[in-house]
Amino acid sequence: MKKALIFVPTGNNPDTFDERYDKNAHWRSKHPDRTYEIIGSVYKEGFIADPSSYDYLFNIQGHKWQMIRDVFKKFDYTQYDYVCCIDDDEITDVWNLNKGLELARRFDFRLWQLSMAKGSDIFYDILKQDTSCDFSETNFIEIGVPCFRVDIFEKVLRVLDKWDFSIGYGLDKAFCDIAQTMANVVHCASIYHPPRNRYYDKTNAMIEHDNFLYSDYPKICKEVFNRESLVIDRQYSTNKYKMMEK
Repeated sequence: MKKALIFVPTGNNPDTFDERYDKNAHWRSKHPDRTYEIIGSVYKEGFIADPSSYDYLFNIQGHKWQMIRDVFKKFDYTQYDYVCCIDDDEITDVWNLNKGLELARRFDFRLWQLSMAKGSDIFYDILKQDTSCDFSETNFIEIGVPCFRVDIFEKVLRVLDKWDFSIGYGLDKAFCDIAQTMANVVHCASIYHPPRNRYYDKTNAMIEHDNFLYSDYPKICKEVFNRESLVIDRQYSTNKYKMMEK
């Protein structure tokens, strides 16, 4: 079985836990049972990353999606089956990430994320953990924790390479259009995003968001994929799935 690759923009060592997760199996630890490897890039000048958290480490600074664009021009991601892009302040454990990857591989998810645990800093109800189902189908996953099948990730990189951006705000609204498929949210596993202060200017972020959705992305979509953008800025869930008990 191929492993997945988790990209982490790092400036925060993995010393934050939540009682809902196994503190002996932090998701950024090199746990022997994990089905993924971790690649990081340091975003904070002078920060010394904990080597026990990363299999590969770059020192390419910038905002998260700028780093993703630049790191993966240097690193061969095609040896992996999924690439996830998870912020370093997210909290979960190896078991929850492994569970998400298990379902992704079993049902061939194109793009997906772990559901957001109760109390997370999240805007979208469709991403909140719903324990009545194992996973759901949606037209949206959030920019802080997305996972892509490797061929879909390649398409996202092609868009990033054509986009002159500062933060990447609004990119997640186009993920499903880029992939030309629905996304999935795994509800039998979760990740927790603690409330935080925003590190960016919200006004400028919203300007970038609107420019991307209504000007930049339609042009990129036509140039890169030779089709019209069909992005609709409305986030919804279409189906929920519960697996049979064995």
